Amino acid sequence: MSYSDEIFCDGKDHNGDPIVFADDLSKKLFIEKCGNKYEEDLYKTGMCSNFDQSNSVCLQFHQSVGFQNLWIGFLFLVTFCLLLSALYSFFMCCKFSHLKYIIKWHIGIFLVNITIWFWVPSLIFNAICQTHLVCGWYVLAIPLVAGCFIATLLDLHFSPEAKYFRNQKPAEKTQQFLERIRAAKPAIGVKIVCFHYETRMRRNSNSSGVKTVQKVTHRERRLFPIDGFVDVSQVPSRINRGGVTLFHISKSITPGDAYSQDAFLQFKNRYIAANSHRDQALKSRIEVSIPELSDTRVMTFSGSPPWWASKYCFYVLSCFHLSIILRIMFITRSTVFSILIEKKYFADPNIQRSYGFDTGLIGPSVVNNFIMSPQQGFGPAQYIQPGGIQVQVPLQFDQPGGRQVQVPSQFGQPGFAGERQEHQAFIRHETKADDLPPTYEEHYKFKEIS
Repeated sequence: MSYSDEIFCDGKDHNGDPIVFADDLSKKLFIEKCGNKYEEDLYKTGMCSNFDQSNSVCLQFHQSVGFQNLWIGFLFLVTFCLLLSALYSFFMCCKFSHLKYIIKWHIGIFLVNITIWFWVPSLIFNAICQTHLVCGWYVLAIPLVAGCFIATLLDLHFSPEAKYFRNQKPAEKTQQFLERIRAAKPAIGVKIVCFHYETRMRRNSNSSGVKTVQKVTHRERRLFPIDGFVDVSQVPSRINRGGVTLFHISKSITPGDAYSQDAFLQFKNRYIAANSHRDQALKSRIEVSIPELSDTRVMTFSGSPPWWASKYCFYVLSCFHLSIILRIMFITRSTVFSILIEKKYFADPNIQRSYGFDTGLIGPSVVNNFIMSPQQGFGPAQYIQPGGIQVQVPLQFDQPGGRQVQVPSQFGQPGFAGERQEHQAFIRHETKADDLPPTYEEHYKFKEIS
């Protein structure tokens, strides 16, 4: 609008189009003639009309697209991206079936990148045009973008690709790393948690009543002393020095013979019994570990890795939300191997075993030298007499409901003598000698632990 233009107080020019003010002086002259009628008409048309109309770009965008239609455009974009994701999933399942676990992660990060690239420019443009926050409810995009940025930070730490990029090793160092793992001594232990349940009053003003919570009073972990081990892992004798290789490493630690298995089960049962007095309830968990195996995903290469296997490219593109192409090339062009580190531990039957946690404890379920059944049932327990002779303790005293309770021996005294009862629970069946694992003496070549 210029000084010579005909002024219409309905807010439109002679062509019927909305008036565009060339400068503040034109707008001032219009308001002097027509008063506040034009500004009142702006508010009558909705909050999306309350923007900086002196900016021709903002006005043209509002006339062609509309600030109130941003969410509709975003929904169309997400629908198109989901169709692309379905095609990508079909391709990966057909050609790379062993990589199905990574499809959901790629689709998720792809949608996060699209969301950020759509809404961040939209929010900046709305701020420049001074659009009202309620216009098209685009204010809801602010927490959505914030959540996507948080998801990106979590992706840089927890994604499968990030775990590989954090553990890049040349081929020579990877070979040494695998050799250290094979030579490392395994560890197996028992973790216990003692707890009880407490009833508390609800403090919420909207509801009344009580709630039951679990109160933990004691945590402890104890390692089982092993006397030797062997490593039976199947690892590549020579790593391919061409291209990029990804190793997914898992572990398995098992007893090497029947005696070692029984020794660990007795250790576990005695450890649980020695701590059963601490609280009303107790739960246990077996934990296994290999000290050298701190990283379960390792990427190895020879020379300089390609750009899609460079950790600098990965982190830079991830920060700019452009890493989806790199991720696809990285996982499809690399060679993926799964390695199982398998170790068997042994307990020497010639060593008399004693544990500090049950020495001197007196209670209904813990007696020195009283070995509970490995199955923790109501079968016959065993008592170790001097000289290594094992005597079975019979079941005594029928309880209400038909349950039978073991009668442990006292300190330094043998258990009660009695006849062998029939139909005892958890009686171990006879095992043929050919079915048993190798004995401790047969593994004379395994590594001794000092």
